[in-house]
Amino acid sequence: MSVCPKCNKKLRIFDVRQNCPACGVNMRFYGFEEQFYRDAKAAELSVAKIHVKLRVFKTAFVGGALPKARFALAFLPLLTLLLPAYRAVLTLPFVSKNIAMNILGIYRVFTDGTFGFASAMTTSSADGRAFVNLKNLLFAHAAVAVTALLALIFTLLCFLSVKKMAALLCATACLGAGASLAAAVLAASVFAAARSSNSPLLGGGLSFGLFVSIAAFAGLFLVNFPIARSGLPVEFEEGALERVEIARRVKRGEISLDDLPQPIVETAETRAIDEEILKEQERFAAKEDRKVEKV
Repeated sequence: MSVCPKCNKKLRIFDVRQNCPACGVNMRFYGFEEQFYRDAKAAELSVAKIHVKLRVFKTAFVGGALPKARFALAFLPLLTLLLPAYRAVLTLPFVSKNIAMNILGIYRVFTDGTFGFASAMTTSSADGRAFVNLKNLLFAHAAVAVTALLALIFTLLCFLSVKKMAALLCATACLGAGASLAAAVLAASVFAAARSSNSPLLGGGLSFGLFVSIAAFAGLFLVNFPIARSGLPVEFEEGALERVEIARRVKRGEISLDDLPQPIVETAETRAIDEEILKEQERFAAKEDRKVEKV
């Protein structure tokens, strides 16, 4: 059941007029001016928050040469996974597999039974050690793929916190470069050991893909390090940060919209608007005075 906004009298179901039957106030327009200013203040704070978020978002991606280079380099570690990192040759009775180990080759290894065969061969007395190292190599290469994907995800989320996400990207780049180097060392040792032992089952050799991956992660680190250390300069409109801080205080309940002036923060733009309004009021007053004189 509705009540009158002025006298709080409960309205009956057949009280359909705009005026309160008890105090006579027009209930539709009661407090209209106060609500109008309250809505205007809320809109001013909301627009300021959106403005700040958009400026940070824009700066994080295209706010200078470093953000642009970071965004471009974020895709590079993933693209290097398409390059051949090493070549593994498995020779079995009646079957021989020559696998070019890039991201697609790793996927096939884990899905066509090759990884299960390598796991079973780790207990072999003759070639067990070589297959243990091969498993470790596959895991290291998978770690390279995971860190490359994380680098792209963190880059796309860099607007959440410019400096913190840049620091996280630096750590991810270090992990990716370390995983790539470990995979390269493991690949070289695995196939060198297989050649020296004349293993009839395992062969292959190292290629260039992992070294390109190391360079890609190094470039990503070099681009993000200055951002993590110094951040990025963000240009905001006059009064935007002050409005955002006031909005936080309103949300925490420290102040209310009714306690704030309108406009909440004076800027050159609001002063220009006030001056224009004052000019219009003066022109209107002059026009009314001329009408009175004629009468």
